[in-house]
Amino acid sequence: MCDFQRQGLGEAVADAIVSTDDRGAVTALLENKSAQIREEMLDKLVEQAPQVEVWHKPLVERPQLSPKATRRLATFVAKALLKTLERRAGLDEETAQMLEAEMTRRLKEEEGGDDDSLKRAQELHAAGKLDDETLSEALISGDRGLVRCGLAVRSKLSMDQVSEILASRSAKGVTALAWKADCSMRFAMQIQQQLGGIPPKQLVHALDNGGYPMGDEELQFQLELFQKS
Repeated sequence: MCDFQRQGLGEAVADAIVSTDDRGAVTALLENKSAQIREEMLDKLVEQAPQVEVWHKPLVERPQLSPKATRRLATFVAKALLKTLERRAGLDEETAQMLEAEMTRRLKEEEGGDDDSLKRAQELHAAGKLDDETLSEALISGDRGLVRCGLAVRSKLSMDQVSEILASRSAKGVTALAWKADCSMRFAMQIQQQLGGIPPKQLVHALDNGGYPMGDEELQFQLELFQKS
């Protein structure tokens, strides 16, 4: 068995670990800061990382990151990790400006939502195009404003209510929001993890058939908890 924390792990071993698609092994590899991981392999992992939250922190903290990887990470990691990226030494001007712009956008979202995002969500909804696939693609690309506004439009809840639920770190609450917005349960899991910041071990999972594991009454009850707060 390979010792993933061995000092100075070579590129060939790192390549072999990445090729296994074993998330636990790759996580351990990324956490080994002395491991020699080729830029091409790091870029590959960064592209897969939006769906694998456990990789976000070790990727952001890798000693060497290409400008391309740094900018891509900035589109989907949590705000605290975005701050870590901003503090990296040796950032080129283009990357530094992009990180600053992304932080400004995130702060604007937290202050009550982006008017442009809400307008786009309403237009997509009117055209019948505000579906799970569109919102999932927006989430993966880092367009969180559109996803938040899309959930508000589809659920007919206010932006304040949506923001409160997403900020609650409540897996059941975020799941109820997704249900109210008529999202599939599999997309609800994506929303929990990437927009609600729910740790993998605390996620509400889909049933084997892809359905919601909670009944309508329980889901409505979860929403009412926020309406009464």
